[in-house]
Amino acid sequence: MEFVLIPAGNFMMGSPSGEEVIYDEAPIHKVTIEDSFYMGKYPVTQNQWKKFKGLILRPSRVKIGRLR
Repeated sequence: MEFVLIPAGNFMMGSPSGEEVIYDEAPIHKVTIEDSFYMGKYPVTQNQWKKFKGLILRPSRVKIGRLR
Protein backbone atom coordinates (compact mmCIF):
# COMPACT_ATOMS: atom_id res chain seq x y z
CA MET A 1 0.00 0.00 0.00
CA GLU A 2 1.10 3.53 -0.68
CA PHE A 3 0.46 6.24 1.89
CA VAL A 4 0.45 10.04 1.77
CA LEU A 5 1.03 12.44 4.63
CA ILE A 6 -1.94 14.56 5.63
CA PRO A 7 -0.30 17.53 7.36
CA ALA A 8 -1.67 19.29 10.40
CA GLY A 9 -3.30 22.60 9.59
CA ASN A 10 -6.53 24.30 8.60
CA PHE A 11 -8.67 24.11 5.47
CA MET A 12 -12.11 25.17 4.35
CA MET A 13 -14.59 22.33 3.86
CA GLY A 14 -18.11 22.22 2.45
CA SER A 15 -20.19 23.40 -0.47
CA PRO A 16 -21.08 27.01 -1.22
CA SER A 17 -24.68 27.94 -0.56
CA GLY A 18 -26.84 27.65 -3.66
CA GLU A 19 -25.07 24.51 -4.89
CA GLU A 20 -26.58 21.04 -4.64
CA VAL A 21 -25.25 19.52 -1.42
CA ILE A 22 -25.05 16.01 -0.06
CA TYR A 23 -25.88 15.45 3.63
CA ASP A 24 -24.36 18.24 5.73
CA GLU A 25 -21.81 19.75 3.32
CA ALA A 26 -23.07 23.30 3.77
CA PRO A 27 -22.19 25.83 4.87
CA ILE A 28 -18.49 26.09 4.13
CA HIS A 29 -16.63 25.90 7.43
CA LYS A 30 -13.07 25.86 8.74
CA VAL A 31 -11.66 22.45 9.74
CA THR A 32 -8.53 22.03 11.85
CA ILE A 33 -6.37 18.91 11.70
CA GLU A 34 -4.37 19.06 14.90
CA ASP A 35 -1.97 16.15 14.25
CA SER A 36 -0.47 15.03 10.94
CA PHE A 37 -1.32 11.47 9.88
CA TYR A 38 -0.88 9.07 6.97
CA MET A 39 -3.75 7.90 4.77
CA GLY A 40 -3.83 5.30 2.02
CA LYS A 41 -3.40 6.89 -1.40
CA TYR A 42 -5.82 4.44 -3.04
CA PRO A 43 -9.00 2.71 -1.86
CA VAL A 44 -8.50 -0.57 -0.01
CA THR A 45 -9.38 -3.57 -2.17
CA GLN A 46 -11.42 -6.52 -0.92
CA ASN A 47 -8.31 -8.73 -1.03
CA GLN A 48 -6.29 -6.24 1.03
CA TRP A 49 -9.12 -6.05 3.57
CA LYS A 50 -9.33 -9.87 3.80
CA LYS A 51 -5.58 -10.07 4.43
CA PHE A 52 -5.80 -7.37 7.10
CA LYS A 53 -8.84 -8.65 8.97
CA GLY A 54 -8.85 -12.30 8.02
CA LEU A 55 -12.53 -11.93 7.11
CA ILE A 56 -14.59 -12.46 4.00
CA LEU A 57 -16.47 -9.22 3.52
CA ARG A 58 -18.78 -8.11 0.76
CA PRO A 59 -18.60 -4.29 0.77
CA SER A 60 -21.18 -4.20 -2.01
CA ARG A 61 -23.76 -5.10 0.68
CA VAL A 62 -22.75 -2.19 2.90
CA LYS A 63 -24.25 1.28 2.53
CA ILE A 64 -23.01 4.00 4.89
CA GLY A 65 -22.26 1.56 7.69
CA ARG A 66 -25.49 -0.47 7.35
CA LEU A 67 -26.41 -3.60 5.47
CA ARG A 68 -28.72 -2.98 2.55
